[in-house]
Amino acid sequence: MKKSQIQIKLELTIETLSNKENKTTNDLVRLTNAKLKLEDKSLSKVYKNLTKNVSEELKPLIKEILGKAKMPTFEEFKNEMPEKYSYSNFSGLQCLARFNKAAIQAAKVEQQGGTILKAA
Repeated sequence: MKKSQIQIKLELTIETLSNKENKTTNDLVRLTNAKLKLEDKSLSKVYKNLTKNVSEELKPLIKEILGKAKMPTFEEFKNEMPEKYSYSNFSGLQCLARFNKAAIQAAKVEQQGGTILKAA
């Protein structure tokens, strides 16, 4: 797994600012912001954003993405996600969609049906 340039830069910023002896308020703000950016990309934070920190407007959309499947536990979510350095809410939503087996099956049937119709 290769780290992105943004992640490398964030880690360097954190290291530089953490090692600084006399931190100004601006240094502390930058350090906190850099750590928050890294935290927002963690798998646990993405899972939390999709399960606990969801607005009432987004809850029905997430239920629709899942279909009849129940909300996965963190372990199930973790096992379904590909291993990488950072995650996004988008990749988390894609992972939730993989738990909707009925939609996956319907998409396959539709694709195969379209292929058969084109061949005929």
